Amino acid sequence: MTIWDAIGWGSTAILLLSYIFLTLGKLSAQRPLYHVLALLSGSGLLALNLHANVPQGVVVNGFWLLVAVFALIGMTAKARRDARSGPPVVLEGALLYQLLKDSKERKERENAPKKEPFRWISEDPCPELSNGTLFGTQLPHSQP
Repeated sequence: MTIWDAIGWGSTAILLLSYIFLTLGKLSAQRPLYHVLALLSGSGLLALNLHANVPQGVVVNGFWLLVAVFALIGMTAKARRDARSGPPVVLEGALLYQLLKDSKERKERENAPKKEPFRWISEDPCPELSNGTLFGTQLPHSQP
């Protein structure tokens, strides 16, 4: 077995195993590991096809390699953006609705005009009415 045979079989094994694990749910295309494995297998098969002068293999594996590279670049850029903006929040249905509703109600309370707290009045607020007169005139119901 030559070195090129080892590269070819190793790359093929990595490619097939990564795809099998992806299909079984053991790997996720949303994680970098799958794309690193695609990068390794694509690189090995591209090198083998270049060595063996197989243009169809060069095109397919070169394309496979580029997809993996762009996926990893995109994931790196997204991770940097997320690191700057804080951790992502994943919420579903009713919980998201309740949080938005609570947030809206809290903002409404914060922006509402401030009310004077209730105070008991120790003195008569309208002495004119309590003695049966209004602005110096006797009220009809208070006359004897």
